Amino acid sequence: MSNILILDDEEYIAKLISKIAIKKGHNVQIADNFDLAYELINNGSFFDYIFIDYNIEKNKLNNFSEFIKSKNKNCQIIIMSGLTEQEIVESVKYDKFIFKPDLVDVINKIL
Repeated sequence: MSNILILDDEEYIAKLISKIAIKKGHNVQIADNFDLAYELINNGSFFDYIFIDYNIEKNKLNNFSEFIKSKNKNCQIIIMSGLTEQEIVESVKYDKFIFKPDLVDVINKIL
């Protein structure tokens, strides 16, 4: 069983990932912005996986990724986007990429 944070401002995407993860026995928390995600982590929440929408507050993404890795180097940062991986800015640090149209299939493989 893993602890998962879903960071996405699109409620239906967050609920979809949450539903799949919970069915597989994982614990899930959802944040719709980076401030809430920071708050969860600073209050002691520990995550094995963090699913992040690439388009949510892009200017905060790299700082958040670095913060996560400083707290837990084994946490898997998974970027989700409707853009292809080649279109993602190279400076973004992540462990896995999910092309959103393939979301359900990839989530089932990862978890």
